[in-house]
Formats: sequence, C-alpha cells, structure tokens
Amino acid sequence: MWKMSMTMRETQADRARERAIAHRLQSANGWLLTKAPSAYRVDYFIDGEGGGGRVAGAIEIKSRNGCWGDYPTIVCNLGKVMWMQQLAAHIPNYLAIHTRHDDRMHVA
Repeated sequence: MWKMSMTMRETQADRARERAIAHRLQSANGWLLTKAPSAYRVDYFIDGEGGGGRVAGAIEIKSRNGCWGDYPTIVCNLGKVMWMQQLAAHIPNYLAIHTRHDDRMHVA
C-alpha cells in the first residue's frame, strides 16, 4: 500500500520562534498553552480553566518574513485546515500569524 509521508522542514530557529510567539500569546490572552503532539496537526492546545487536562481550544502559529499587505493570502496545509474544521465542532480554533519584518501578530 502506498503511504504518504510529510517531510518536516522546521528548523531549530523556527521552533524557537514558535515558542516565543506562543509565550506572547499566553501573556496577552491569559492562556496556558501546551505543545500538541504532531498527530493532532495543530501547534498548541489551550488548557481549560483550572487545567486538569481539559482542552479549551487549539491554535496554529504561522510566522512569515514579510509585512502585512505584501501578499493577499497565506499558505496553510489543506490537511491541517480540514483537521481544524473537524476540531471546531468541539473546541474553538485560532490561527496566529506573526510577521517577522514588522513584528506584528494577528489572531483569528
């Protein structure tokens, strides 16, 4: 049987940047974020009030080199989008987009 596999292209610098953005999101929103296992296809889970393993949301973090307005769209893996749509039936989902050039962040 044919099996599709994804090649991970994240570098150590990418992962460090993602952790820094997650820390900023925690501080700004009062969230407690837990890194999600790769099988869940999102970057972080938002821990529910009081912790205890209750997941209150999921968040995907994207960091881009350009400025807002340089490009009319963003690129996100279709499988990831479809998975987040399934999760949305149960918990809120967020997409955080950070631009490195001007250090701006948008969460939707």
